[in-house]
Amino acid sequence: MERQMYTGNVIYKDIEFVFLFDGKILQLIPPKDKFMALFMDFFTEKDSLTGLRCSKSAPLFVQDDILIGKCNESNYQTIIFLPRKGSIFSENENKFEIEINAFILCRKSDETISCMEFSCQELDYIHPMHRVYTISHETSDKDIILKAQKNNPRKIKNRVFNLEGREIGLYFGIATKISEKQNNSSIVFNSTMRFEFEPTNDYIFILHLYEIARQFIQFLCYRRNIVFNGVNLVSNKVKIGIMYESSEVICESTPEKRGYISANLIEEHAVDILNCIAEDRLFLRHIPKNYEESTVVDVASFLSVMTAFEWEFKKKYPNIDDQKSQKATVAENAVEEEIVKLIESSTGREKAIYKKLRKSIRSFTPLNQKIQLIFKDYQDEIELFGKKLYLRNNEEFNINNISSRLAEQRNDFAHGNLDKEFNSTTIIDIILMEFIIYIMQLSYCGVESVNIKKAINDLFLQKIIF
Repeated sequence: MERQMYTGNVIYKDIEFVFLFDGKILQLIPPKDKFMALFMDFFTEKDSLTGLRCSKSAPLFVQDDILIGKCNESNYQTIIFLPRKGSIFSENENKFEIEINAFILCRKSDETISCMEFSCQELDYIHPMHRVYTISHETSDKDIILKAQKNNPRKIKNRVFNLEGREIGLYFGIATKISEKQNNSSIVFNSTMRFEFEPTNDYIFILHLYEIARQFIQFLCYRRNIVFNGVNLVSNKVKIGIMYESSEVICESTPEKRGYISANLIEEHAVDILNCIAEDRLFLRHIPKNYEESTVVDVASFLSVMTAFEWEFKKKYPNIDDQKSQKATVAENAVEEEIVKLIESSTGREKAIYKKLRKSIRSFTPLNQKIQLIFKDYQDEIELFGKKLYLRNNEEFNINNISSRLAEQRNDFAHGNLDKEFNSTTIIDIILMEFIIYIMQLSYCGVESVNIKKAINDLFLQKIIF
C-alpha cells in the first residue's frame, strides 16, 4: 500500500474530532476550546491529599476495539479504524495520537462481510495462473484474440477450516484486471486466496482472519515480510470495501529470488495447516523477518530454531519423559527423599544449594536423543537433504555428531556463554534443523512424504531433481 494521508471526522469518547491519518498513527484534533479540558481529563488526576491536579501515575492505554469515521479522500465514505489495543494514548503538538493496527475503507459501517479476497506477489508464485488456465492466442490483420481456457480443477474434499467456532471456506483463484493506461499492461492476471464465511460485521474477527492469512503465507515462504495489496471485502459477490494493515513492510527483492511452497503440494491439507495456525498448534515465531535475515545464523536465530524444534518435538512426543523405567523412577524418588531431609535440616547457603539439587533430580530426554529420535521417524526425508547439504560443504553427514554438536552449542548459550564462537559446522547443522522443523510440521498437518520432499526442495532452493 502506498502511504497516503487521510482526513475526516471521527467520534472518540463521545466527542467529534477532526482526524489526520498517515496509514499508521491516527491523530485526533479536538475543537480548540476543548483541548485543555480534554488534556486534563486524559492525562491528569486530582491528588487525594492536596486536591491539586498532577500527571497520572500510569500511562493511558487504548482499550477501544473500533473507531468509525467519515473519510474525505476515499471513494468510500466510511473509514473504520482498528486500534492496537494496549498501545499508549499520547499527545503531540495539541493532537491526541492512537496507534492503528488496521483500517477498513467501506461504504457503510453496518454492512456485513461474507468474503475476504487476498492478493500479493507471493500468491502469484504459490498459486500460478498456468495451474488454472491454458493460455493461447490468435492474430490477424485487425485482431489479437487471447484465449484463457480453464483447466480441470482438482476436487478437494475439504475446503473448510475453523476460527472462533465459525467455518471458513478456502479457495484459490485468478483475478483479471484490464487497463487502458499507456504504461500499463492491457490485461493483468493476479492469483487470489479467498476466505468465505457467514455474513458478519465483527471487525475484530475480520482482523483475526487477516492475521491468519498472513501467517499462512509467511509459513509457505519462510519469511515474515508479506504485504497484501489491500484485502477486498465482499458481500453477496459485491465488493463493499477494502482493508489495509497499518504497519508498512518493505520487500527488498522479488519473490522469484526466494523459495516458497506451491499450493498444489499442500492443497489437500491447506485447511489443516490453517486450522493449526488458528489454534496455535504450529510454532512460527522462528520465521525470519526477510530472506536476507534467513541467511544469517547468530545466537538469536540459533536459539529460536532450537526452541521451535523442542516445541514441535513435545507436540509429537508429549509424554516421552514419563516413559522411564520403574528402576529409574524408584531411584529418583529415593534420592529426592534424602534431599528433602537435607533441605529441612539445613539453613542459608546450604539450604539453597540443596533446593537447586532437588530440581535436577528428575531426568529428562536430552536434546541430542530427541534429534536422533526424530531422525529415525523421518530418516528418508532428512537423509535426502542432509547428505547433499553436508556434501556441498565438505562435511560428514552423521546424525550422532550433528545432534551432539547442537546440544553442546545450545547448552553453551543456555548457560550464558554467549561470547563463545560458533563451530562452523554447527551453522550447517542449524540449516538442517530448519529443514527438519518443516518436515515435522508438514507431516503433522498430514502432507504426504513425497510432497514434503518437494516442498522442502522448493522452499529452501535445494535443486534436487525428483
